[in-house]
Amino acid sequence: MEIDWKKIREQFPAVDKRVYLNTVGGPPIAKSTSEASIKYYRESCEEGDVFWNSWLEQVSEVRVKVSKWLHADTREIAFIPSTSEGMNIIANILEGNGSVLTFGDEFPATTLPWIHHGYEVDFVDSREDNIVHFEDIENAITEKTKIVVFSTVKSPTGFRQDFDRIYKFCKEKGFIIVVDMTQCSTVFPVDLSKYDVDFLLCSCYKWTMAGYGLSILYINDKHLVPDKLPSAGWMSVKDTGWENRQLLYKNEASVLEGGCPNFAAIFALGASLEMLMDIGTENIQTRLMALTQYTVEKLKEIDVKILSPQEDWCSSPILLLDVGNNVKRVVSQLFDEHDVFASAKPIGMRVSLNIYNNFEDVDRLIEALKVVLINNANE
Repeated sequence: MEIDWKKIREQFPAVDKRVYLNTVGGPPIAKSTSEASIKYYRESCEEGDVFWNSWLEQVSEVRVKVSKWLHADTREIAFIPSTSEGMNIIANILEGNGSVLTFGDEFPATTLPWIHHGYEVDFVDSREDNIVHFEDIENAITEKTKIVVFSTVKSPTGFRQDFDRIYKFCKEKGFIIVVDMTQCSTVFPVDLSKYDVDFLLCSCYKWTMAGYGLSILYINDKHLVPDKLPSAGWMSVKDTGWENRQLLYKNEASVLEGGCPNFAAIFALGASLEMLMDIGTENIQTRLMALTQYTVEKLKEIDVKILSPQEDWCSSPILLLDVGNNVKRVVSQLFDEHDVFASAKPIGMRVSLNIYNNFEDVDRLIEALKVVLINNANE
């Protein structure tokens, strides 16, 4: 199918103002996504609670879209506020199951909840090439290791985990597998019909571009024991009403959605997923990896060192660049003087590409970066 990338770009007014290269931090949302939330607020403004039943039906429809995207059962999908909350939920569910193995360059939302809940957490660090080498994972395993927690793509560096290999290894060892799919979720989504992972999380404000305040939590059916889930409320039961003396749980992950849904965020997710699924994962992946490769080639032309791994099996649309010691200054100059929006990290400048970007964006980045680096070197 021929994709009109120019038409898709027109859905994102924010990219008319600047070169936007910060999906890994937080992207703009599409007009259709914004309109889905606005429609809810307009209905609430003009009609109050009249649309309550209709809104609940729409939540169910979005849950179906999520389940189709992930190839999961709708019963296994819950809408929660954040991945931090999701990790806390999972840590509660798995209490007493052993120690956790994770990685040194994980985003704190992936690791801190386990530490908070008192788990013994072992970290496998990346080497100087910013790759987590598989033999280091094997060597970090102890008799206590029972749970492996990892992101499909690492936020700081863009390193993409060899998912097939680590999945196979964990299954052979009998480990519980917890996956954070937040980064590059629409570029490298996990097909849950092929991978029997135990839990999966995905923030909806990054690559799904649905705005803040919502995350997806997948709980494998084997862990769906409603009365063992760590929270419940009036929306957790089969027949919501006035029964307040017994919990007749729904047999699904939405037990965790104990109160009123975040309608605006959920409807935004539904609109964004509709757009993304219409484009297709393969088309998104092909487009973004082509843009990424073009960026890599152009950066080499101006002698900017790329700190992210570049091997085909572990690369992603996230690039960490060595722009010298004063990273914050470079990022500020790019934004203030050239309308290029990237992000500053402790060891480099990070850029990330999404479906609203084009090759001209990359050219503008390169020209702006060249000017900034030359001016700073001459001072």
